Amino acid sequence: MRFGLLLLSVAAAGGALYAAAPAGALSCGGGFPWWSGGGLAGETEGDDGGDDWTVSDPVEPVPVDARLWQFVSCHYELLPCSYVSEAHTVEVDREPASDCTRKGHGLLVELVPREPLLAGHTYANTCAWGEPTFTTREGPAAPPEPVRVEAIGLDRGSDGPCSSGDRLDLVLADIDAAYLREGGRIELQYPEGHVLPVTPMTLGFADGFPATDGPVILRPVAVDGTRGEAVPIVDIRYNQAVLLLCAVGEPRPWQALWMLGPVLWLFAAARRRRSR
Repeated sequence: MRFGLLLLSVAAAGGALYAAAPAGALSCGGGFPWWSGGGLAGETEGDDGGDDWTVSDPVEPVPVDARLWQFVSCHYELLPCSYVSEAHTVEVDREPASDCTRKGHGLLVELVPREPLLAGHTYANTCAWGEPTFTTREGPAAPPEPVRVEAIGLDRGSDGPCSSGDRLDLVLADIDAAYLREGGRIELQYPEGHVLPVTPMTLGFADGFPATDGPVILRPVAVDGTRGEAVPIVDIRYNQAVLLLCAVGEPRPWQALWMLGPVLWLFAAARRRRSR
C-alpha cells in the first residue's frame, strides 16, 4: 500500500515538474505549423494534406487583372509559374508581398500575370500544388471592405508534450465578403512586420494564429491589389486566467516542489521502521 502511494507521489511530482515547462517547448511529429508555409515540399499540419488555403481559391469569377496570392515557406524558391486554359497560357511571376521577418513564418506572395487574362476563360493555376481552377470575367474587382473584429485575444496552450503553445484567437465579421469570394485576402501584420493571410480556412485551424501581445494590423486587400483601410489593434490580452500549476507568467520548476512533500514523508517513515 505504502509502495503504491510512493509511486503515485513520484508520478504526481514528476507530472507537476513537467507541467512547469514553458508551453510549446516540446512538440510531437515532424510537421510544420500552417503559418510556416510548409517545408520545401509544402507539407504542413492543419491543412489535411490539401493546399486550398495556401493559395487564392476564388469561388466567384475574377476580373482579368486579378493578382491572386500564395503563401509559401521562406525557403521556397520563387520561380515563375503559369495559368493555363484550353486556348490561353499566361506566364505568372511570384512577387513577395511580405517579408520573412519572424522566424518560423512563411512568405506571402502575389501571383502577377505577365499579360492580361482573357475574360470568360477557366484557368488552371499551376502555381499551386493541386492546380485549382478559376474563371475570369469583364469588369472591375470588388473593392475591399472594412475589417470588423468581433473578438481577439490570447488562448493559453496546454502544457502537454504535443502543445503548440499559446495562440492568438481571432473572430471576424463579414468573412464572406465579395472581395474575399473573388480571391482577395485580409492581411494580419505582426509587430516585426511579418504578414499572415486571414481566410475562412486559416481562421478555422485549431492552432489559431501565433501568439503576440501586439500591436497588430489587419488590412483588407482586393484581388486586383487594391488595399483597404488598416485596422490597428494595440491591446491584446489573455481570454482567461490559468490556475493551479499552469501559472500565469513565466513558469518555474520550483513552483511544483511542494509536490515532493509526500515523497519525503514516505521515505522518512520507511527509515524509522527500519531503525526499530
